[in-house]
Amino acid sequence: MPASLIANIYNDFQSNYEDNPQFVIDFFSKYTILFNNMKTFNNKGDLLDYIELSTFLSNALFQKNRYNEIIDTLNRALPVIDQEITRLSASEFKDKYYTLFSIKGQASYRLKDYETATPIFKELTIYDPKEENYKNWLRDSLFRKRERLLLVIYIVCSSVILLEIILRFLNIAPPRFRTFLLIPAVIGLIGAFAYSSFIEKSLRKSK
Repeated sequence: MPASLIANIYNDFQSNYEDNPQFVIDFFSKYTILFNNMKTFNNKGDLLDYIELSTFLSNALFQKNRYNEIIDTLNRALPVIDQEITRLSASEFKDKYYTLFSIKGQASYRLKDYETATPIFKELTIYDPKEENYKNWLRDSLFRKRERLLLVIYIVCSSVILLEIILRFLNIAPPRFRTFLLIPAVIGLIGAFAYSSFIEKSLRKSK
């Protein structure tokens, strides 16, 4: 596709730009077919225009909570950008690529697709180990994946503790046996609660 086409779209966008997400979404609806079929660019300037337009659209969709559309948009755009960064030796655009990649991760997280979100945040923490937000997103995404296991631990440990109380009240089991039941249950319950609290605290700090 001619490089001048993406430049013309970008210039049209900048000339008429309004600072609200609906304007951005409506603008791109006029160019959906053209924009979605762009696969290669003649120079770094055209690639940069494409990246910035993709970022504007992704952020606008995010503000509107249209997470599935973000995933569809970036599933098309990210492979193109990655390929063209390599082909055009445009490594200076890697930060912009990973900014879009993080938006995909956050959209996946909002959709509770932690299987997709977690590896994205893992890759982001490798790319930028000093970025605390990436670490917090990764930690929380891992936590959400493990929520069901934590729920099982809560239920099992609480049930065992209740059983120990009943056995003690009815005096139908030796103290050593009750202790054998109680100690692992209490440790499991405290551990699960501490892990859950730690992750929730980390998430609050990241927002």
